[in-house]
Amino acid sequence: MLRCLGLVLLASLAFGCDSRSASCVAGESQACFCSSGLAGAQVCNASGTFDGCVCDGAPFDAGPMSFDGSTTTDAGPTGIDAGPTGIDAGAPRGTCGAPSTDGGSCAGLAAEHPSWSPSDLAAACEGAGGACVVALARNHASWSVSDLNTACRGDLENCAGRLASNHASWSISDLRAACEGAGGDCVASLSANHASWSVSDLHTACAGDYDDCAGRLSGDHASWSISDLRSACDGAGGDCIHDLANAHASWSVSDLHTACSGDCGDCAGRLADAHASWSISDLRGACDDEDAECIVTNARSHPSWSVSDLRAACP
Repeated sequence: MLRCLGLVLLASLAFGCDSRSASCVAGESQACFCSSGLAGAQVCNASGTFDGCVCDGAPFDAGPMSFDGSTTTDAGPTGIDAGPTGIDAGAPRGTCGAPSTDGGSCAGLAAEHPSWSPSDLAAACEGAGGACVVALARNHASWSVSDLNTACRGDLENCAGRLASNHASWSISDLRAACEGAGGDCVASLSANHASWSVSDLHTACAGDYDDCAGRLSGDHASWSISDLRSACDGAGGDCIHDLANAHASWSVSDLHTACSGDCGDCAGRLADAHASWSISDLRGACDDEDAECIVTNARSHPSWSVSDLRAACP
């Protein structure tokens, strides 16, 4: 009996499950397995079911996307040098935030390029952030399968896709140079707030910033330099910096950094909203080594409580 079950399982892996009976969204594509051992692609038709598996392409790696640049992509006939072929997420520069692990769905690519074959769709999406591919296809309708894959290879933050909306003339190598090792939200925010900033400017300001600290702070302090943004944000909680910058517009780079250093729970930022007159030492005194939610909730419920009262009430 077990041997029969094993044979059935092997057969399903070799020839693929019958996905044609599964409901789907028209235009959606997915990987499927071929009897040759290669992987193909199938597309959802107008009736809401997947067509049969098309097995005319190269092996399709649907596994985790590369962060270390170990994969290679041929830029194809465009002749554009995209630089390293994997977005190296790098280490977070601060203590809060982390690189995204979900690149989003690539299913919308079929709607942007209805004439592309299943193998074209699979080749564009292989190892690339799905949201990035779809966004770039929308912003650059003339870009080829290879162009989209090269620009979005390993980009789980949809950095290049959003950046292209703000800088339509930038090349694939420009997009990748700005995004490599940088927080996608930060790059998107900064490129919108500072349209004149260069590739290097955006990358330097957002390298390792997966909390979008510098991007949001630039909206609160438009005149602050890259050095100012980094000095305020490095090692600090992005939410805390953003909230404090709004609550205390006159506070300096050093003030914000001192108040929010290591504050990933946005304790000081939210507490400042409840106690606008409290100093940095008051905020730190209440928040340090305490549960942020407990401190903030009690401060809102008991506005007359002191720093020591708040600390005493939280275990």
